[in-house]
Amino acid sequence: MDAAYAVLFMTDAVDFHAAGISLKSLPVHFGPKNLLLCHSVELAMKAFLMATGSTLDQVEDLGHDLKKLSNRCRRSGLVLKHPRAKQVLNMIAPVHRQHLLRYKEPGGVMMPNDIEFNEFVSSLLEDIWPAIHNAEKQ
Repeated sequence: MDAAYAVLFMTDAVDFHAAGISLKSLPVHFGPKNLLLCHSVELAMKAFLMATGSTLDQVEDLGHDLKKLSNRCRRSGLVLKHPRAKQVLNMIAPVHRQHLLRYKEPGGVMMPNDIEFNEFVSSLLEDIWPAIHNAEKQ
């Protein structure tokens, strides 16, 4: 088990979330803010997987694919409490996997509104912390 990596990934996930929500979204769906929040989601799910028995190599092989990550997390026991977790993940997963927040294309992308996205990430982090704490104890 890569518990030390799980802790490092989770603390980075928290920091990326904090950095993201500190940015004001003047334009709708401000790319840098959403990029930080998406990366927080990715790191948190990777932390969960390492805390529940996956190796760093196994987690890195999943890349930036939030769909694969969330499916693997669910199979490893993660239950997301946010009422629209599935919908939010379905919206952000292709955007994150295709790096559309880093390399913009004409027409923009569909993202959750700021409030819902922040609430989703906050809820995800809360759902994952118990597994991280449990891994630290072992």
